Formats: sequence, structure tokens, C-alpha cells
Amino acid sequence: MPSAPPIAADSGRASFAGSAIDLFALKDGTGEATRGDVPTTIPLAPIGDIEARDGRFFRLPEDEVANVIARTMADTPDGFVLDWYHDAQSQSAFRTQAAAGWINPATMRVEGGFLVADVEWTERGAESVAAREVRYISPAFIPDDETRIVMQFTSAALTNMPALQMPALNQNQSILMSESQKNPTGMRAILGLSKDATVEECDALLVSNRKDAEAYAAKVAELASVSDELESAVELLSAHKEQLSSAQGIIEEMKAADQARAAEAFSAERSAVIGQALDDGKITPAQVESFTSIAKDSEGLERVVSLFEVSANLGLTEVTPGLTETPAGSTSQNDPKVYAETYNVGIEHATKIIAERDQG
Repeated sequence: MPSAPPIAADSGRASFAGSAIDLFALKDGTGEATRGDVPTTIPLAPIGDIEARDGRFFRLPEDEVANVIARTMADTPDGFVLDWYHDAQSQSAFRTQAAAGWINPATMRVEGGFLVADVEWTERGAESVAAREVRYISPAFIPDDETRIVMQFTSAALTNMPALQMPALNQNQSILMSESQKNPTGMRAILGLSKDATVEECDALLVSNRKDAEAYAAKVAELASVSDELESAVELLSAHKEQLSSAQGIIEEMKAADQARAAEAFSAERSAVIGQALDDGKITPAQVESFTSIAKDSEGLERVVSLFEVSANLGLTEVTPGLTETPAGSTSQNDPKVYAETYNVGIEHATKIIAERDQG
């Protein structure tokens, strides 16, 4: 296989604007980069600003490398996977999650403007690289949501589509990429800034927008909490309303019972007053219905009582001729109830007439 042309050595900051991380991009001991068959050290990311082809924008300051290595070692002390095309993070049912190699985070270091690490290839991975089946490295890392500074690496992948499938997270991470991780070049139009706006100006506006969004989210959460409280209050009020309705039903039943008892007591009192007047000879049997009609309520009964108090005896206390005769069709000559019903007189008056008739 013919050898590829050498890559010029560059010890300064890596330029990664829209470019890819070449698997064979490291220098050898002679000061020239060579395209080795199977490199034992591979680049993970350039030091400095990282502008991927798909528009995402990240940073890997050299003074943060030690922290990045420490976090990566803490989460993956046994090393993190180097696979093909980020298969380990794929949602496909056909993913194999097979490793092309394993990267030891303890060997991560800065060389030639890159953060590099040693890789232990699997047999299949070494064969794939030696056969030039793949050429580029695509890192997977967790960036800070606001600064977009790389916090730690989670995996890496061999790919021939550099910077097009460069996920920021492993599948087991809960942090999601936000719009602030996008390339400021593509964000200027979204943010309404001029094409000459600096990265810092984009960052400042993004941070301001994020704070506004967080404040809005907090307000929404507060309103949601108030909504829950209102819902609970409505449920409690509904329960109290049902209890009140039940109590009102009981009260209405009690009122109806009281009214029935009062009506019964009033009817009994009215019958007693009119019956006594009949017995006292102050009214005739024919007047019973009229006085009952007058005494239809308490006020009417009071007028009737007042009238009876000043009424003279009409002389009807004596037995009226003809009233002592046995009523036609009567089943009992001595039954005061039958007598009273037949002649429409009070029961006491009927009893008195029967007694006087029996004495005569």
C-alpha cells in the first residue's frame, strides 16, 4: 500500500473549524507526522475551540485538561470504549456495541495541539484500522451547558463521516445538548445578531436567554404548584358541598316532619276548641264546618276562640228532640262515635245525649 504524504507538525492551537480528527494525525519522534498502520496513540480532540461540521461548537482549554482527565478517570477507571460509528450509543435494534478498542483515561495528555490517549485495540479493530476501513476519530464527551467547555469524555468512535455523528453524550447520561452548544456562526441569525457578532456576544446573549428561560420555567413550576393547590381546594370544596347538600336534605326532612307534627297538633287543637263549643251549646252541628274553615290557621283559630269566649249558650246543651232517636241504619244505639258521625256533633256531646237517653 503506498504511503500517504506527511502531515506538517503543528505545536500550537489546533484549528478544527469544520475539519475532522484524523486517526493518523500524530507526530512521530522525528518531528514529522506519519500515517502508521495501527497507531497506539490516537487524538481525541483538539485543544482550543472545536467547531464541528454539523454546527456544534465546543471548547477544550489546555488549562482544563487536568480536570477533564480526572473526571473521565473517575467515571471510567477501567477505560472507555472506542467503537464504530458510535454504535454503543445507537438506538437501533441491530447495534452490536462491539469494541474496536479500549482507551485508557490515565494515558490522556496533550500532544501536538491535541488531547491524545493510548488505545488497546481489539483484534477486529486493529484489522479494520490496518486495512484503512476507517480514517477518523469522533469523540463523545459531556460539555458544560453554558460555557460549552468539555467536562469529560465518555467514549469515542471510528468513523468515515467526521463531525456528522459526534454525540455529546453517552446513552447512559442524563444531560441533553442545548442550543447554546451550537456553532455561533449558525446562532447569529437565530439570536438576531449581525454576522460580525463575536462568539462572546453570542455567549452573553445565550446566557441571558437561558436565565430568562430558567426564570420562565420557575414561574411555570410555581404556577403549576398553585394550580395543584387550587385543584386540591376545589376537590375539598366539592366534598364540603356534598356534605352540605346531605345536611340540607336532612334539615328539609326534619322541617317536613316538624310541619307535619305542627299541622297534626293544630288540627287536634282546632277540633278540640270547636268540639268544646259544640258541647257547650255555643254552636250548632251545622256550624262546625263553617268555624273549621274560619280557623284554617293560628290567626283564624285565635279569632274563633275569642268569639267562643264571649258567645252565650244557645240552649243546645239540652237534648234536642229527635236527636235521641236511633239513627236509621245504625249498627249500634249506644255507640257515641257512630252517633257523632251521623249527626255531625262532638263525641262528648254524643256521649252525653246517649247517657241522658239511657237514663230516661
